[in-house]
Amino acid sequence: MGNHRSIAGRVLGLAVLFGLFGSQASRAQTPPPLGYSIQEIGLGGAGDIKGINSSGQATGTSGRRASNGTSLGADAFQFDGAVSHNISLGGAGYEYATPDGNFRIGDLIGIDNSGNVVGYAVRFGSSGGDLGSDAWRYNGNSTQVVGFTGPGYEYTIAAGTYRGGTPTAINRNGQIIGHNARYASDGSDLGWDGWLWNAGILHPLGLTGSDYQFPTPNGLKRIHTEESLNASGMVIGWSGRWIALDLPPEWTPGDSMEPSPNGLD
Repeated sequence: MGNHRSIAGRVLGLAVLFGLFGSQASRAQTPPPLGYSIQEIGLGGAGDIKGINSSGQATGTSGRRASNGTSLGADAFQFDGAVSHNISLGGAGYEYATPDGNFRIGDLIGIDNSGNVVGYAVRFGSSGGDLGSDAWRYNGNSTQVVGFTGPGYEYTIAAGTYRGGTPTAINRNGQIIGHNARYASDGSDLGWDGWLWNAGILHPLGLTGSDYQFPTPNGLKRIHTEESLNASGMVIGWSGRWIALDLPPEWTPGDSMEPSPNGLD
């Protein structure tokens, strides 16, 4: 945890840091020429700050508690300069009922210069069973899932639909990178695919061709991932390489043995 100062000069932090109980930290020093203000943000309870943009909009998480103090997870919020908004995904697939209240977990990656936020939500069945995670984007009005879904990226278990979406970064212009796990219909691991979200369009990332994927009894396996992006939306990442020379002579597509990795590109 720490303090974050925007270009506009607003200082944001957690109540515990700013000493709302009269600690040393609460005694304001001589303000700079443009002045500053200190205020508590978030949804109440313990939390953390994740980012602030040049306009003073900020984002973070707040812990959820029942009236008896039992943890009910965490919610993500966006502070618009005046009010903190709960921006977590909720409802079926993202929370489950307990004797003390609904449990859910939302977390964050960052915020862009327009106040758009990227984060992720843990997925749950109605009884609390693990259903993976989804990446999401908050656009100032609503929160929507981003990333690959459907066949190849999810499978059905007793608790519901399982998938694994993970956001990695958002740049100042709102472009987002992340990846989704790949699955066969029976849940077998088929690697993962990286993606770039740009202006509502999802672009797959990674190198293609026979060197970068191989057949298994359950489908093609490949590993493409993303590492970072710049303000122009250029992305760097890597793809696993696989070559037939790594296979035993008797191996044919459909055998259970997988080839050995042959480095990264």
